[in-house]
Amino acid sequence: RLAMAASPGGQRNASMAMANELPVASYRKTAVLYLGWIFITGGMTVAVGTVGGWIISRGIIRRLYELNRAIEAIAEGDYSVRVNVHSSDEAGHLAASFNRMAVRINDTREDLEQMVEKIARQLQTALTDINDQRENEMKKDEFISIASHELRTPLTIIKAFFQITVKDMDPAFRSYHLIGKAARQLNRMER
Repeated sequence: RLAMAASPGGQRNASMAMANELPVASYRKTAVLYLGWIFITGGMTVAVGTVGGWIISRGIIRRLYELNRAIEAIAEGDYSVRVNVHSSDEAGHLAASFNRMAVRINDTREDLEQMVEKIARQLQTALTDINDQRENEMKKDEFISIASHELRTPLTIIKAFFQITVKDMDPAFRSYHLIGKAARQLNRMER
């Protein structure tokens, strides 16, 4: 300032220099202050974003893990397992879809089990009928065999009686032809 007061022409240059110097220092100080705030704000934003992302991803992973456990339970045959629907986002829609699928699988499995039981009962009835029919046929064959044997014995005796009677009988008798006819019918019955 002293140099500016001594020279009348230097006053103008000095005031310009002074005007230029003050704002640059002021700008520098303000810029450093703003940069500090930007770094602090940016660092806090990154930290909050990282923590928030970790919390959100943990929630998503927890729901996916729950869904995976339910899938494994169904794969092992436990069709009653359901997944809790926590939200209406994509993971919530996936859980709701999984629950609908699990209900349909369980209903279809129950329908198939009932159908298999019905068919098994029908097969058991058919097998029982076949066994009864086979047993009836065996009884019929046994009856025919016994009846045939029981009929042959008296028929053989009657046939022998007819043969003896015809040998001793005169062919002129009227009963001779009747006894011959009866003997032929007996021969036919024995076959």
